[in-house]
Amino acid sequence: MQVTKEELDPCTIKFDIEVEPETVSEAFKRSFRKVAKRIRIPGFRPGAAPDHLVKPFVSDSEVKQEAAQMLIIDATTQAIKEHGIDEYEMPRFDVGEKIEANEPFKFTATIPLPPRVELGEYKGLKAQRNLVAASAEEVEHGLQDIQRQFTTHDPVSDRGAQAGDQAVVQITPKEGEDAKPARFMIVVGSTFGEMDQAISGLKPNEPKTATLNFPEEFQHEGLAGKMAEVEIEIQELYAPVVPEIDEEMAKKLNAESVEALKDKVAAAIVGEKERMEARRVENELIQQARNNASVSLPSTLIADEAKAQLENFERDLQERGFTIADYLAANGLEQAQLEAEIRTDAQRRLENTFVMVEIARQEKIGVTEAELDAEIQILAQREGLADAEIKKLKREPEVRKRVRSDILMRKVARFLLDSAEIAETEGGTQSDGA
Repeated sequence: MQVTKEELDPCTIKFDIEVEPETVSEAFKRSFRKVAKRIRIPGFRPGAAPDHLVKPFVSDSEVKQEAAQMLIIDATTQAIKEHGIDEYEMPRFDVGEKIEANEPFKFTATIPLPPRVELGEYKGLKAQRNLVAASAEEVEHGLQDIQRQFTTHDPVSDRGAQAGDQAVVQITPKEGEDAKPARFMIVVGSTFGEMDQAISGLKPNEPKTATLNFPEEFQHEGLAGKMAEVEIEIQELYAPVVPEIDEEMAKKLNAESVEALKDKVAAAIVGEKERMEARRVENELIQQARNNASVSLPSTLIADEAKAQLENFERDLQERGFTIADYLAANGLEQAQLEAEIRTDAQRRLENTFVMVEIARQEKIGVTEAELDAEIQILAQREGLADAEIKKLKREPEVRKRVRSDILMRKVARFLLDSAEIAETEGGTQSDGA
């Protein structure tokens, strides 16, 4: 067997392997016997029939495939052992030529090695934390959100439709194969320009005819992307009843007064801003720790992560009714540009993760079984799972692995934050804080 070793990067090596004809011939014999054992010949136990009786029933392609697998596994295992390789993941194989009996067999094995992380400074990192507050405008928006949450709708019959009304509208094309009525629930003023104009002022049960240029995304397939004459009828109309922000509303929301309610809204805004700022600071510290470290990853690991991220991105788009092509067109991107961006992000995520894992190892930061069970319990209860389902979930190895990783990452982020020098700023002034 001839083996040529090439280092593709610090964490990936490639073996070009050529197996001699004698070994290939022996592999074909072993492969034939293995395949033959699966053939049933009347009067013989499986694998006991003579070769000349079994041979007509054995597929040549199956024998070749089995022989190639044997040679790839055996030769790669031998090469790894002889070169003292510590493989991190399963090798990736590339067979350049078809395997033939009594001929040399050539293939390539790409072998990922364990990631290498050499930490730099990660204690006493410096970062800036912005002090946050809720502006009067933000509080007002928060109160408006409350009003929208408690808005009700009363039926209307004595006036035409106005912006903000909810309406059940029936649209019937005047011509064509799809000239069937279709009903929609809409908010007046929130459809598309021509439709809003046609509906505005229209009273319930008083149909009108209009010619509209329907957008591509319109829900009626027969009208989407077309200009058509249609009959429009409002069958039901509801006017929004927006509640006042008064003492009654305040008490409903467990506040003693309107001012107390405003304070409560402001506190919620500040709390969310503080959480976002804390995440920003943690991410900045993690990135600093990564930038101070030396990290090498196998290219196959990065490729796998990028592939998984792209697949997740495609699924997310599909759930929202879009395709990759739609996204590329909307953002003026080529497929290669998107894949390059995702690969860069995948590499960044992986490098940050391995740096944090190494910090955890050096600082002896771990996750206890009790912490793991408690976290799974909380997550499961949020999903409304029953006790029996929670117990089953706690025994799932993949669930425990994923949750353990999440807890560990949070602990390391907290460690970086606790050991960092944080300067708090507000309005351009700074004061030291921990």
